[in-house]
Amino acid sequence: MKKIITLLLWAIGTQTFAQSFSDGVYSTNFGTINLTFEQGFEYPNGGIVYGDYKGIGTITGSTTNVGKEIVGSFHNGAAEGKFIFFSPTGKQHFFDSGITSFNGNWGYGTDNKYSTNPDHIWKATSKTAGKDAIKNVTNVWSGKWNTTDGSLILLQTGNKVTGTYKNVGTVDGVYNPQTRKLKGTFYNNTTKKTGHFEFDFEGNSFKGKWGWTTAMTDGAWNGDKHVKNNKAIATTSTSSNSSTSANSNQSQNNQKVKYRFHLAKLNAPLIATISNPLLNLYGFSGIRVYRVTASGREEVKSFGNKSHTFFDRTEDNAFPENRESVSLPETPANYRDFEFLSSDINNNTVDIEVEFWHHLKGKRPGINADYGKTRQTLTMEQIISAMSSNGMDRIFIGSSCELGKIKNRDQSYITVQVKKID
Repeated sequence: MKKIITLLLWAIGTQTFAQSFSDGVYSTNFGTINLTFEQGFEYPNGGIVYGDYKGIGTITGSTTNVGKEIVGSFHNGAAEGKFIFFSPTGKQHFFDSGITSFNGNWGYGTDNKYSTNPDHIWKATSKTAGKDAIKNVTNVWSGKWNTTDGSLILLQTGNKVTGTYKNVGTVDGVYNPQTRKLKGTFYNNTTKKTGHFEFDFEGNSFKGKWGWTTAMTDGAWNGDKHVKNNKAIATTSTSSNSSTSANSNQSQNNQKVKYRFHLAKLNAPLIATISNPLLNLYGFSGIRVYRVTASGREEVKSFGNKSHTFFDRTEDNAFPENRESVSLPETPANYRDFEFLSSDINNNTVDIEVEFWHHLKGKRPGINADYGKTRQTLTMEQIISAMSSNGMDRIFIGSSCELGKIKNRDQSYITVQVKKID
C-alpha cells in the first residue's frame, strides 16, 4: 500500500510540476538566453523548454533522453537554426538542482550533435539569474495556457507558433508583435474540421475569438499563461464614456522620465594591482542610448546633447592616485541624463538599450598596463533588475560582469550609478 501511495504521489507531482531548478538566465558564447522548463504527461516528450535568445529571438525545444538532452530550434531574429544541449557531467538530467553551465552544439541544417568543430559549439558558461528574473519579450507564446476551451500548449520559433489544444487538435499561427495579435487555424481531430482563431496578447493572458469561418463569430477564446514569465505590459483604461479618463491615460503615456547615468568609479583588475600596486589609471569611457522597436533602432540624445564620452585621459594626464580604483564625483562632466517616455519603459514592443564602453590602462614604472576594451549593452529593464537584486543604485560594466553584476574582479570594470531624477 505504501508503494502504491508513493507511486500515486509521484504521478500527481509529474503532472502538476511546472518549472524546474534549471529555470533561469544563462550566459553563453552566443549571448544571453532564458530557459523555462515545463513538464507533465500532456507536454510533447514529457517536457518543453523555451525562452528569449539575446532579447531579439527565440529558443524553443523539448527534453529527450530521459531529460539528459534538450533539442529544438532557435531564431536569431533573422534566421532559424537547430541546437542540442547536454546535461552536465555528474547531473542526471536538466531537472537537477545546481546546474549553472552545460555544453551543446548548433547549426542551421543540423544541430551538429557531438561535433568538436569550435564553430559548432554552443555552451552556457554561467547561470546569471534564477527563474524570477525571466521576463520574456520575444518568445511570449511558448508554454501552457489555461483557456476557456481547454489547455493550449504552444511552441514559438521566431513568429511562428504551433501546438496542441486539449489533446484533441492542433494549432498553427503567426504572431505580429506590432499588433500583438496571434492569428491562425486549428484542426479538430474528432470533428475533422479546420477553424480559425485570433488572440490579442495581453502579457500573461490573452483575449480572442474563434470560428469555423474566417469571420470567427462562433465564440470567445480567452486564456491565462500557466507559468507567468512574460514581461508585464502597460494597461490603459477601457472606459469609452469618460473623456477625462482618456485624457489622463494619454497624458500619462506622454509623460517623460529622466534617468542619470553617473560614471562613479574606475576599477583596475584586482590581480594586477596586487602584483603591482603603484599605478595611475587613464583611458576612456562612454555611453549611448537607443530606443529599439521592430521598425528600427533610434538613438536617444543625452540631455543637452552632451558628448558620448564620460572621460578621456591620456598617459600624460593619468589620475594621480596610486590605487586600483578611482572614484569620480557626480559632476556634469561625469554623468549623462536621458529622457524617456513613461509608456516606453514597460512597453512589450519597445526596448531602451544603454550601451557602455571603456578602455582602461595603468601608468606604472616600465611597461604600462593595458586592460583591454569592453563594450556591453543592457536594456533599462535589465539595469533596474540588476540594481534591485544587488540592493544598490549602481551597476557594473566589464568583461567579468554579466547583466550589470560583478562575477569576479580579474578584469577591469566601471561602476555606473543610475537614478531617476526630477
